[in-house]
Amino acid sequence: IADYWILRRARLHLVDLYRRGGRYWYGGGWNWRAVLAFAVGGVLAVGGADFHPLVDGRPVPFLEPLADYGWAVGLGTSLVLYLALM
Repeated sequence: IADYWILRRARLHLVDLYRRGGRYWYGGGWNWRAVLAFAVGGVLAVGGADFHPLVDGRPVPFLEPLADYGWAVGLGTSLVLYLALM
């Protein structure tokens, strides 16, 4: 979302989407900044969710207040972090 709508303003070079070494090719084929932004957003999105198999039911207790808004927290965090890293 951040890359397509904000950075590239919905303009794509279709040939480069499928070409190794094109403008959308990153180190080894992976955009590690995007992976990092996704991982951080994912941890914040589900970090406080209720998981009964764990000792206290929460994998990261201090993230519990974010659990009710997980999708928004994850999306917002990932979007802002991705833009900052790019």
